[in-house]
Amino acid sequence: MINDSLFIGQLSEPRYPDSKYYSPSQRYPEYMFSDIESSRNEVYEVLRQGLFELGFDVTNYGSAQWNPFGEFIKEGDAVLIKPNWVFHKNREPIFGEMECMVTHPSIIRVVVDYVVIALKGTGRIVIGDSPIQLCDFPFLMEHHGYNHLWQYYEDKGVQLEVVDFRGVVGSIPKDSTFDYSIEDGIGVEVDLGTSSLFDSVDMKQNLRITNYSPAELGKHHTDLRHRYSIHPFVLDADVIINLPKPKSHRKAGVTACLKNFVGINARKECLPHHKKYSQEEGGDEYLRKSKLRRFGSDLQDKYLLAAFDKKPYTKSLALATAIINKISRILSRDNFTEGSWYGNDTIWRTIIDLFTIIQYSDKKGTIQNIPQRKIFNICDMVVAGEKEGPLSPSPKPVGILLMGSNSLHCDFTICKIFGCDYTRIKYLNYLFHQITEDGEAIEVIYNMKHLELEDFCPLVEWKIEFSKGWQHYLTSI
Repeated sequence: MINDSLFIGQLSEPRYPDSKYYSPSQRYPEYMFSDIESSRNEVYEVLRQGLFELGFDVTNYGSAQWNPFGEFIKEGDAVLIKPNWVFHKNREPIFGEMECMVTHPSIIRVVVDYVVIALKGTGRIVIGDSPIQLCDFPFLMEHHGYNHLWQYYEDKGVQLEVVDFRGVVGSIPKDSTFDYSIEDGIGVEVDLGTSSLFDSVDMKQNLRITNYSPAELGKHHTDLRHRYSIHPFVLDADVIINLPKPKSHRKAGVTACLKNFVGINARKECLPHHKKYSQEEGGDEYLRKSKLRRFGSDLQDKYLLAAFDKKPYTKSLALATAIINKISRILSRDNFTEGSWYGNDTIWRTIIDLFTIIQYSDKKGTIQNIPQRKIFNICDMVVAGEKEGPLSPSPKPVGILLMGSNSLHCDFTICKIFGCDYTRIKYLNYLFHQITEDGEAIEVIYNMKHLELEDFCPLVEWKIEFSKGWQHYLTSI
């Protein structure tokens, strides 16, 4: 049984190892390979130390038999390593770096090494995620160091399955239409029915997700059904090692452990992200009621439908939509768009639904009463992301690696590190009241001391700047 303690490890400086394969710089007794880096690999050191401080297989620590992941991985298990691979490039115009956007390969290297020790040549290791539909997955793998790592393990005789979970992959050509390749039947349907948090939502036909046809989303969320399409490799997993890249998020406020499970989907057109129209009109797309903004929202739907049907007037419609939406934001003095603000009342429901599925759905997509798989989280905040995440984050060197088995407690702690109250993050506030017992203490291990979370004092320089739609709301506490 894994304890619920969290480990927070601080690097001496917030930087990743400069290496191709990210091997350790010390010959640890349990290390199964011969290659050692000449320069220091502090990521490997800190993660290894954290596994020890969490009490994993302490009796064998310091020997060749040390097997920390053996606490939750048994021989023959199917293990899913779930990084954050949201997109192949950072749209942020100043830095544009990827270290603050995706899980760094040096983190994956440590995890795979200890998974291999635990499985002892048995079982299955899958590394997979579902980026946004426009992501160039081969480019991401090649240009950000992952392919070097896969080749390293292949040369060592370690079998990894690296999988793009998407059933829909697309691009937007110059005519502003959508080119999509669709792999039907790839996902396992999970219907949450009345247990979905969308069951109580009025006007379900107004649920939307950017760059998908509104007609498609409406097929999955009705008055009777709330269906998600989950990749079978996810549901087949006995253990999931979750590797989020904590950062600011325009629609959710913060993304960390729970939000990273959005990447378990084979078909993202099942995922509501916002709701049409103003807050006053029952939506959360923007704040203030405006006839012109309402017209722009309707025009956006027409553009998306035309883009998917490849209508010849799509480019003109896209231009008209962009102009109307820009003018309407100026005139209404409301720059919020696509639910990218603190009033978003949609995305948190999607996150909770997916968290329910990841815990309780069996391999066939049926919700059970007891957890179906074990989850362990390792959060990469060596360089976190701030401002306009998740697709345009700015780098925030923090120099922290956080890990623990309780996803909710990890996210609470990350909020404290980032400088915000987790009760203002809707999905965390909901789960806090649903799951957390009165008087329950969250134990944090930091600087070799065991503290309660309320006694843990993050450094001021770890705080991040949130996106424009959340900054004042999350920091005015």
